[in-house]
Amino acid sequence: MAEVRQFPGNETLLLTAYLIPFVVVLVLQFVYALSWSPGDFDTAKSYPATEWLINYQGGFLRRGLPGNLLFLLMSVLQMSPVVLTLLLSTGLFLIFCWYLFASLRGMSPRWLLLTAPLLGYPVYVDYILGRKDVFLVLLLALCLRLVVRGGDQWWCPLMVALIMTLAVLSHESMALVGLPALVAMILLKALADFRGPWISIVMKECRKWSWLIVPVMAIGISLQRKGTLAQGQQIIDSLRFSLPPAARYFGAPGAIGWIGRPVELYVSEAHEALGRLHFGVPTWIYLIAIAGSGIVFIASVLAWRDDDVGVFFLLACLFQLAAIMPLFYLAKDHGRWLSISLLTAFIITIESTASMRAFCSSRLLRPFSSFLHSVPRPLPPIGLAFWGVPIGISSLHQIIYSAPAGSLLKVYFLLRVMGLPDPTSLWRPAG
Repeated sequence: MAEVRQFPGNETLLLTAYLIPFVVVLVLQFVYALSWSPGDFDTAKSYPATEWLINYQGGFLRRGLPGNLLFLLMSVLQMSPVVLTLLLSTGLFLIFCWYLFASLRGMSPRWLLLTAPLLGYPVYVDYILGRKDVFLVLLLALCLRLVVRGGDQWWCPLMVALIMTLAVLSHESMALVGLPALVAMILLKALADFRGPWISIVMKECRKWSWLIVPVMAIGISLQRKGTLAQGQQIIDSLRFSLPPAARYFGAPGAIGWIGRPVELYVSEAHEALGRLHFGVPTWIYLIAIAGSGIVFIASVLAWRDDDVGVFFLLACLFQLAAIMPLFYLAKDHGRWLSISLLTAFIITIESTASMRAFCSSRLLRPFSSFLHSVPRPLPPIGLAFWGVPIGISSLHQIIYSAPAGSLLKVYFLLRVMGLPDPTSLWRPAG
């Protein structure tokens, strides 16, 4: 095992510097969510909630399983869907915070978790905290934990298959975000822990994990049932008529309004977003630069403590980006896919074992490790303070706006939305 070292510099100071903007923006996000009548169903102000509320009231369609369960719960509790999804998202985020801090095991300094690629992703990026992303990442983390620590139990393959099926029926992107990573970790664990012909090891694992055919079938069913415009309207009607008596309905259908739109429209919008020019440079160039810098910053911090961990994270990032690549072609949420790639790669890393990391680094350690140690030590903490990526890049200032260093801009924006008057009006002459 590689020698574990301490990251240079005052880690307490770095933790404080990252914690203050993190907590301020997080608290203000909740204040904003409660600043308008959350008992009402205003989809213009609660767009993330509508992603949770896609259900089966108009028939089976992709992404509808969590929404159908929430619809039943909402009917029993007579609770506004916005309040219910807000409570659910808050609880899931708190669990996610606990999971990451409890799972570090000395692999990383704690301040690293508060950066925009990791826990800062749902905090600093608009419309993420209330969406399904944290829920899906938690399901993937649970599957990886079962594979790595309980894979020898007879019930583990069945349990993992059921959880991954839940993830796929919640959002079909898990077919690319989660399932390839899960299979790779299963094979990597077997190859790292056992000796013998690799073909026989792979065949043994294929027989053992044959239950994974269930989420694969769920992927096929989800892709076939994309939904129709009529189903989307039926979902909206079901939510509208199930609201508590005092609640009011406002706004457009939000994420539900995307149901039934042709795939060609998604693809054309994605390509248009990638080709959009900023100072003469297309967006896809910025995305590559943002991805590369984020990977190097985090990997160099991890490598300073343990070479194997840093190299494994770098490889995990490359694997996840390659697996998610079709999403960059199919949907315009490019910043979202980029952040999810880095976040899930970090989870894959902390769920890996020392033998798995040593298996990879023994073949690739020297060149990657030398590169990571060549990064100047002050660069990652400073660079990650300014590292951010919005869901979609429509202007370059959104990059800083989605970073810890841009927290003052986000605070100002949220306060203005909640009714703060324009500061320039204070010194404008009356009339």
